[in-house]
Amino acid sequence: MIPPVRGAYLEAAGAARTLVAAPATARRWREPGASADAGIAALAGRVARHVVAVEEVLRAKPPRRAPVANAAQYLLTEAPAGPPPAAEGPGPLLEHVDAALASLRERLERLAPGHVVPAPGAVPMLLDEYLVVHIVGLVVHTDDLASSLGEPAPAFGPVTTACAIGCLLEVARLRSGDLSVVRAMVRPGRDDPPAIPFPLP
Repeated sequence: MIPPVRGAYLEAAGAARTLVAAPATARRWREPGASADAGIAALAGRVARHVVAVEEVLRAKPPRRAPVANAAQYLLTEAPAGPPPAAEGPGPLLEHVDAALASLRERLERLAPGHVVPAPGAVPMLLDEYLVVHIVGLVVHTDDLASSLGEPAPAFGPVTTACAIGCLLEVARLRSGDLSVVRAMVRPGRDDPPAIPFPLP
């Protein structure tokens, strides 16, 4: 049986695949998106990156050093996110995603719970912590893409949602401190500088 975090990641990756494959994505490929810095093509690439990047990391040689970062700590390192998969259109991009997903479904089920991966930036991480980084990215960027297309945002299950919200909350706590986060939630404006929101690449 696949561990819960890995199942949550595959759920989020499946939602990403659905959006990349949506007819509206191909039809509006060269149009601007809901994000000021990215059009539909770039947003689809960001979504796909969170699938393809995991498959690429799993093909790399596992590091010998012990894990040094959890998901929230890694997001704060500003490690390079890496470029989106090279694709000249929605069809080739979907092929990248499908190939990565086919490999991931098999590998994520059999890798040991303590498997360590070399996250970009040469940061050793437990695989499941690295997957949480990409769950956050998938939840955020599929919402960006869905909003740009005028489509409903994917409805994720409780584990996927808990992974994303829990990690983002921990990032806010590490960045700003617990009191600032409490103020941001119930006394907005008293947290100076604001603890929430914060940029996510």
